[in-house]
Amino acid sequence: MTGYYGISNRFPEMKEWYDGYLFGQKEIYNPWSIINFVSDAKSDHNSLLQPYWSNTSSNDIIHKLVVNGNKETHTQIEALVNGESLTKPIYEDITYRNININTDYIWSFLLFTGYLKPIRLFKKNILTYAELIIPNVEVQTVYQTTIMQWFDEKIRTTGTDDLFKAIIDGNAEGFEEEVINWLDESISYHDNYESFYHGFLAGLLLGKRGYRVESNRENGKGRTDITICEFQRRTVAVVIEVKIAKDFGDLDAACDRAIKQIADKNYAENLKQQYYKKVLKYGVAFCSEKVCRVKLEVE
Repeated sequence: MTGYYGISNRFPEMKEWYDGYLFGQKEIYNPWSIINFVSDAKSDHNSLLQPYWSNTSSNDIIHKLVVNGNKETHTQIEALVNGESLTKPIYEDITYRNININTDYIWSFLLFTGYLKPIRLFKKNILTYAELIIPNVEVQTVYQTTIMQWFDEKIRTTGTDDLFKAIIDGNAEGFEEEVINWLDESISYHDNYESFYHGFLAGLLLGKRGYRVESNRENGKGRTDITICEFQRRTVAVVIEVKIAKDFGDLDAACDRAIKQIADKNYAENLKQQYYKKVLKYGVAFCSEKVCRVKLEVE
């Protein structure tokens, strides 16, 4: 089919995005997404691959799983979106109407509706068990987009005033405690990437009245991860540099590297030239155990 439409070079991408299903021994792609992509690619061979399935109304079950899931359920979702597998019993006598999001029945339902796929089946006593993973990139984006939307809504409804106050007041311990609390509430993915934590922290800090919050702002000899400026009275400005620690024991050293980078690249210099009375320089380090360390220097 790809040869007929002149898009054979796109086949590896299509496989990564839309493959992953088995009907018996037959490998099946998501037909809805394949049809939509080929339709787009006929007129533009460089058309971007899209999560076409996420534009349908069938993703309500993922939304309920994320919004209504308890801590254990969220931990299991987190494992899946980070490429791990779950081993669960398979129940074939389930319906959407009576499903409980926080029981093992939900994983069977997700399997039967295409949001998970089995990579191993085995018997244990009278039950059939499956080792389950997310089938492809398209479905991965459904989970990730739903998680982002849920977390954004949680920030709006809960508020981050305590976090913001701790930062502006120069309270490194309070800053650290608030971030850890939010990490505990979140469902994270790709959390070994600095960009994930950078975006996570920036999302918590946006939209504060009287302050300008900027991400990747050009400053000194580089770009600061996050800058906060009180733009009326110019009493205080904040520079935050984010680092990833290899493990728990590396957190302090990672904070030190962040603060050293702020100094080496003169990130605070431009702010002082704008007559800010005080510049708070934070080094913030994360590691995959959902922990955070914060250190502060003041100019």
